[in-house]
Amino acid sequence: MSRLFALAALLAASLAGAASADVVRVPVDHAEVIRLPRDAATVIIGNPLIADVTAHNGRMIFLTGRTFGATNIMAFDSEDVQIFQASVEVVGANSNRVTMQRGRVRETYRCAPRCESVPVVGDEPEHFGELFDASQAVADAASQGGSGQ
Repeated sequence: MSRLFALAALLAASLAGAASADVVRVPVDHAEVIRLPRDAATVIIGNPLIADVTAHNGRMIFLTGRTFGATNIMAFDSEDVQIFQASVEVVGANSNRVTMQRGRVRETYRCAPRCESVPVVGDEPEHFGELFDASQAVADAASQGGSGQ
């Protein structure tokens, strides 16, 4: 009986030590700082297609929204004790957004201070594809150091 009580006390203590937030909301293409109660050895994102995480140091991580959706994040210390957990909601950054609807064709722009196209799920596929191709060309050039090789 005393073993069972000791095990229950140990479990309660470890759960009490795990910091948790109910929900972390981050807009698409934005980052949110998460400060942990102690150094993390491992940080896991449930669905890395929805959000990404980058460790700045053991106690500070950056959560970046990649696309709309929900997932979760967990952090563990070097002894595999969970020190943080939260649901993650990646939401749209609607500020300064303008949506043009011409018949069945939709295009989305962000105007801050000038308007630029931003691909959003549901936009005209041709428009979406052109923006993706242009951004891919920029990413390719950057990965080659701008040398165009």
